Amino acid sequence: MSRLRLLFAGLRYALKHPWARTAQVFLLILLVLNGAVLSYWWPAHREHQMLTARIDSQRRAMVEARRATDIAHAYAVARSSVSLLEQKLDVSGGQADLVTSLGKLATKRHVRIASQAYEEGKAKNEYLPLYLTIGLQADYLSLREFLADLNSLPAWVEIQEMNLEQAREHPGLLKASLRLLTYRKIANRPPQL
Repeated sequence: MSRLRLLFAGLRYALKHPWARTAQVFLLILLVLNGAVLSYWWPAHREHQMLTARIDSQRRAMVEARRATDIAHAYAVARSSVSLLEQKLDVSGGQADLVTSLGKLATKRHVRIASQAYEEGKAKNEYLPLYLTIGLQADYLSLREFLADLNSLPAWVEIQEMNLEQAREHPGLLKASLRLLTYRKIANRPPQL
């Protein structure tokens, strides 16, 4: 207890020094100034927080409205594309028609068909899947346009697998190996009960 009294006594004595009194006045002025700044800053800070929260909620509402609009647009596009898809799936042409269509598309896009292999899958409902493994050789731009135009074929064609590599013989060309899937409607199939 005596050590604590000695400490307080020493502190009181040090505070009686003129520089210590000047520091006390300076600290008191800083404390009042800090309180004045805080009384101005606190309402402005709260108003800023409320404004930020309001902007965030309006931004979320705008994003949700835009997302709803995009979904509605995508739904309308998909709905209008259903008839086209049904028309493409209703094609009853065979392998020869697909070969002819792919050949015309390859010629149009300056793509060379290097190899073709066909395989029929098991019938699903009234459709028979036809798998086509095709080797192509072209420059990048022609190959990209060929792939983009696959949806212009009269039958539904989807790419299941694709491998690209640079042609060793020709530096500017790519070799592509594609596995395509198309469906053919089975002709004269009795309806299932």
